[in-house]
Amino acid sequence: MPEPITDDQRDLVSEVREALAKATPGPWEASASDSGHSKFEMNHYVLAGPVGDTVCDMESHVRVSINEQVAKDEGVADAYLIAHAPEWLAALCDEVERLSDLASERRSEVVRATQEAHEWESEAEDANARAEEAEAAVERVRALAAGLARQGTLPIYASASEIGGWFLAALDGE
Repeated sequence: MPEPITDDQRDLVSEVREALAKATPGPWEASASDSGHSKFEMNHYVLAGPVGDTVCDMESHVRVSINEQVAKDEGVADAYLIAHAPEWLAALCDEVERLSDLASERRSEVVRATQEAHEWESEAEDANARAEEAEAAVERVRALAAGLARQGTLPIYASASEIGGWFLAALDGE
């Protein structure tokens, strides 16, 4: 079962959402252009919206690399990561909150199910106690009936109401 979000995680999600709200509105996209100075210099940008405002200028000529393709690939990867960070961070924050809500719901369900199980357990114990009492009463009636059967005939003074009284007394445990 997922754990509920901690206070530190909730604070982090709030901090990320606040930073996203203050950032340049998106969508952002990665862009690159050849600086024209050398084969190792490639300028990478992150641009925002339809107007194309520069959100981040990552001039890769400050990057030292003996391989032109490595310099380009790293710059492209960095620009891609930065360009998609707001969207990805928002999605991750949504997922953290969704999972936290789900964990809270599941924990509530577990608490309710546990309470119901305790109630059912109590009811089952009561039913078992009543069943044991009924079985004991049946055994007393059997013993009375067996005793009467051993006598063969009943005394003349035994009326149906007296015999009924004996059985009722046996049922009541007397």
